[in-house]
Amino acid sequence: MRTHIITTLALLLMLPNTLKAIDVVPTPTEYEQPRYGEFVFDSTVNIELNDQQLQTIAYHFTKQLKNITNINFEEVKKRKRKNILLQIDTQLPLNNQGYWINVQPTKIIITAPSDTGVFYALQTLMQLLENTIDKLVNNKNVWYVPFTAIDDEPYNLNRQISIDIKKQQLDKEALINLIQYIAHYKINQLNVCNSTEISQENWEQIMKIATQYYVKIIFTKKEKNIVTSKEDILKQAEQMWTPPQLINIPQQNTIYKQYIINKNWNIHCNLQ
Repeated sequence: MRTHIITTLALLLMLPNTLKAIDVVPTPTEYEQPRYGEFVFDSTVNIELNDQQLQTIAYHFTKQLKNITNINFEEVKKRKRKNILLQIDTQLPLNNQGYWINVQPTKIIITAPSDTGVFYALQTLMQLLENTIDKLVNNKNVWYVPFTAIDDEPYNLNRQISIDIKKQQLDKEALINLIQYIAHYKINQLNVCNSTEISQENWEQIMKIATQYYVKIIFTKKEKNIVTSKEDILKQAEQMWTPPQLINIPQQNTIYKQYIINKNWNIHCNLQ
């Protein structure tokens, strides 16, 4: 395990008990099993950047957090009581899509060689947050992520799925929702068959949104390996990111994950 994680893990090992294995799709390449103690999301949390090219990512992340938790978050330059630090470090020994996450009591540090890696780190962070829906204090949800350290990069840089616009009856709204959904699980290419079912004007808007979610759209005439369910997407996401010896597909049936799918990435098509 890399040196930068070992120091963090030594501190984490001082905590008494270990939680269940990390539940993230796709499974991170290396991670410290979560332990008791957590970073709690509340109104004192601020987003801090070390690079201007992360502004768009930070904006969408804070908007997503607010929609889910109803907590107001800010992107600020000054350090305050709790911080989520997003930073680019081109010297990291990871490929362009890799990232590090270090969850501490008052800060979460996310470091990646590029903005792409930061985006994928935030998808992992969101999934860790989704797993905490069952914690209540005074009948209110407490949003948190457990102390952990993650060192992750994809086994395959090109992770693609295929759809058929005509057969699956996909419209503009469904395509946008699908793009958001697959990006959440770090799939970065969408092969589209029968693209003429969507107008050129709509495609321009869809392509713009796909770029924001780091998804490349390829138009094709081949009907090959068309995904027909959300389970197909999760399985392919796991197999394409994670090295074969580490593949472990967690259950995706928690109440909150279903809530997330229904509220933010509901796919109005023949994907069950």
